[in-house]
Amino acid sequence: MEVPSLRRLHQLVTVGEYRSISDAATVLQMSASALSVSLKKLEASVGVTLLVRRPGEGVVLTPEGVLVTAKARELLDQADEVKASIAEAVAGPSTTIIVGSLVTVAPLVLPRMIAAFSASHPESKIGIHTGSQDVQIESLTNGVTHLALTYNIGLPSSIRFEPLLKAGPRVLLPADHRLAGRTSLRLKSLMDEPYVALDLPLSREYFFSLFMTEGLEKTPALMLTELDLVRSVVGNGLGWSLINMVPTRSIAPDGTELAHVRLATKHPPIWLGIATLKGRRLPTVVRAFAEVLRTEI
Repeated sequence: MEVPSLRRLHQLVTVGEYRSISDAATVLQMSASALSVSLKKLEASVGVTLLVRRPGEGVVLTPEGVLVTAKARELLDQADEVKASIAEAVAGPSTTIIVGSLVTVAPLVLPRMIAAFSASHPESKIGIHTGSQDVQIESLTNGVTHLALTYNIGLPSSIRFEPLLKAGPRVLLPADHRLAGRTSLRLKSLMDEPYVALDLPLSREYFFSLFMTEGLEKTPALMLTELDLVRSVVGNGLGWSLINMVPTRSIAPDGTELAHVRLATKHPPIWLGIATLKGRRLPTVVRAFAEVLRTEI
């Protein structure tokens, strides 16, 4: 015997309540003929007659129809309970939010965002997945992360990007550098001094493109994979570097002081924003966290 669908069971229950195919069809927002055909298919699937159709007098349930209708009501009630439980699970405040972020962005932005969100959603849990842009794209595509805080560089068409903050490049200098007080700098003014490059995917290619835009070539004196180390190296006067995100305090991890000067360039700016997988419906609590990102950033 073919297992009846919940849709057809709902139709049977509705017809049993109204004792009329036409009235039930109106409630179900379908034609009477379509409902009649659907009920005949239901009877065929269970192998017995469920309804006796009386022209001009509506329909009556057969004894078998009464039994099947009662069981159908139980199944529909159970289905409603399951649906409500699932809705509560995915929309409730206890849902764990998994946020992706570039390693260079996460320390500067996410702790403050999470603190602001947790103040109004104390029961929510947030996990952070840091990594390169390739890692962020893969995690979004595979459903590991709900959203990612990243730049609009190298994103495939399957990823939706919402820009939040223009992240123009900055020159990172020791605080006592001769050019530290400038409002803006061009790369050519620093070509005679050692360049300390952040050697991370995305960052490496982006900063290299800034030199290409100006028609310049510069071999880094150092290539480092840790942003904190880059900051300390620059703070100790061993060179200058390029960054996009500026912390609230101009102090390197070792306590040396830094300066951040806007880079004057013709290169198009990049944006920091929220990346999500197109077509994925996010839980309510995740959408609430995204709204905090929009407000706070």
